[in-house]
Amino acid sequence: MNPRLINYCTHEGIDLQHSFVYTPQENGIAKRKSRTLKEMTTCMLQHKYLNQIFWAEATCCANYIQNNSPHKALDIIKPFEALCRRKPSVKHFRVFGCLAWARIPPQKRKTLEPQSKPCTFVGYADHLKAYKLMDPQTHEIFFERSVHFEETYPSLAPSTPPSSFMESDNSDLEDDIPSTLTRRTPTS
Repeated sequence: MNPRLINYCTHEGIDLQHSFVYTPQENGIAKRKSRTLKEMTTCMLQHKYLNQIFWAEATCCANYIQNNSPHKALDIIKPFEALCRRKPSVKHFRVFGCLAWARIPPQKRKTLEPQSKPCTFVGYADHLKAYKLMDPQTHEIFFERSVHFEETYPSLAPSTPPSSFMESDNSDLEDDIPSTLTRRTPTS
């Protein structure tokens, strides 16, 4: 082990503990946390039929959710609360992979152009009060604060939906469309 690290830990009062080689059972807490994040990531990607290329964003989002959720080992307080000594707000939580409408600043659009564009929500900004979004046309990831979310709609991200989803005739969707918008067949 690096002597500088040992000196630093000793100076800071950190007790170094070593695990025996090839004994993963000694890493129980870390393994469980890793497994939980992996399972959350898988669920988040599958729920919105997102491609696995979004695994890093989904894992970061899952970790963010975990850090702002109550934890049994901390007497049902949140890790964020234990670290920062204040309760975190969860009002800004959104469904990963949902459709998000990002505001286009007036400086980046002309007068009659749309004021927002459809994107896919892929997480939270680390050091900003903003959401992490992906433009489905350019696949560019960017941050935006002014966003309108449509969490019940599928995402616009590249996906691989199940075959039963692709074979659907969508006739059951017509029930959700107002009668003024449904296609009417001419009567003879």
